[in-house]
Amino acid sequence: MSWSVLLSAWPKCSGAVTFGGGIRMRNGSASVAAGRPIAAEAQRSRIWGSHSLGEYDLGSWGADDEDDMLRMIDELERRLRVVLFAALLLVGCGDDGAHQDSAPTMDAASFDTSLDAAERYLAGDNPTQAAAIAVRLTNDAPGRYGPHDLLGRIALRRAVQLRSAGRESEAIEVFVEAYGHYALAVECAPGLSGLQQSAGEIAHHAEMPAVAMSHYLAASALDPENPKPPLYIAQLMVADGDPEGARHWIETVLQIAPSQQHALATLSVIEMESDRWSQAFEAIARARAANPHAVEIRVVEARLHRRNGNSNRALELLSSLSDAEQAHETVTSELAMNWTLIGRPEQAAAAWIHCLGAQSQPAAAGRMAINAAEAWIAAGSMDEASLWLDQAEQFGGSPARIEAIRLSLSAVEDQD
Repeated sequence: MSWSVLLSAWPKCSGAVTFGGGIRMRNGSASVAAGRPIAAEAQRSRIWGSHSLGEYDLGSWGADDEDDMLRMIDELERRLRVVLFAALLLVGCGDDGAHQDSAPTMDAASFDTSLDAAERYLAGDNPTQAAAIAVRLTNDAPGRYGPHDLLGRIALRRAVQLRSAGRESEAIEVFVEAYGHYALAVECAPGLSGLQQSAGEIAHHAEMPAVAMSHYLAASALDPENPKPPLYIAQLMVADGDPEGARHWIETVLQIAPSQQHALATLSVIEMESDRWSQAFEAIARARAANPHAVEIRVVEARLHRRNGNSNRALELLSSLSDAEQAHETVTSELAMNWTLIGRPEQAAAAWIHCLGAQSQPAAAGRMAINAAEAWIAAGSMDEASLWLDQAEQFGGSPARIEAIRLSLSAVEDQD
C-alpha cells in the first residue's frame, strides 16, 4: 500500500469520484450536481475546497466497459489534446501587465454562460467540444482560471481512464498534461486554496512530489483551518522518509479535526517508523474507533502487527473482512505477505487468485497472475507456477517480469 497518500491510494467501493465541484463521474458517464449552474459550483469548490477529504480520490473511479473507455481516449482526441495544450502554453495567463493590455473581450455574464455550456458538453460526454469552448475562453477572457480548470479536468478524466486500463506510463503523461492546465489556472488565481490543493493532488499523480508539496503548502497558508493540506503534506513527508518532519503537520491536522481517521492512521505509521509501538497501536485504535468499517484503516493496523512480528494477528484482522473486501489489491498484498511470513505461501497464492477473480481489467489480472505464480514458486509447486505464468501472458502481464520469473523457474528445475 502507498502509505504516503492513504486517501488517494485506496479504491473505495462506490466507484465514483468528484471532479471539480459539479461533475461526478461513475463508470465513464457524468452527472450534474443539482441546484447550481455547473461553472458556479466548480468555482465554489476551487475557492473553498471540497466538503470532504479526498475530492480528487483518483483511486476510486473506474470504468467497467473497456470499449467505451478506449473510445474516450481514441487517437483523434489524443491529437486534439496535444494541439490544445500547445496553444495554452503559448497563451498562459501572463503577468499583471499582460492582463491590463489584453482585457477580456466578453462580459462576466457571457463568460459564465460559455463556461456553463462547456461544462454541459463535458457532462454530456462530449469533452472535445467542451475543450474547444474552454480554449476559446482562454483567448476571449485571459486571466480567468475557469477554462484552465476545465481543461485540466478533461485531461484528468483521460488519465484516470488510462490508469484503470493498466496503461500506467500513458496515464502519467496525461496527468502531467492535466497538471499543466492546473498550473496555468493557479497562475491566474493563486489565492484560491481549493485550486492550490487540486493542483497539488494532480502533481502528485504526475509523479512531481516537490511540485505537489509547494501547492499543498500554499493551500495550507491560504486556509489554515482546512485539515486537508497539512494531511497531504505529512503523507508526502512520510513517503520521502521524513516521519519526524511529518509529525508537526499531523499534529496540525489533529488540532483541527481530532478524530480524522487518515491523520490518525498516518500518525500510527510515523510512530511505527520511530519504534514507538505503544503509541502506534494507540493511534490506529483511535483511527478504528473513528471509522470502524474503514478497510484501509484495517490494512494499516494489520501492517503494524506484521512489522511488530505478529503476522497471525494481522491475518486475523484481514481474514475477518468480507470476500469482496479481501479482493482489494491492497488487502490481498498484505494477506499474501503475512501468509508467506508464517510459511504458508500456497495461501498467498490462493489470495492472489481470489483477487484476480475480482478484476475487470486484463492488465490488473495479469499482475495478479504473476503474483500468484511467484507464490506458487515459494510453495515449491512449479507446475502451478508455470500455469499461472501462462495465464499472466494471456492477460497481457508484464513480459519482462514474466520472462524473469520463467528464467528463475528454469534454474530451479535444472537444479532438481
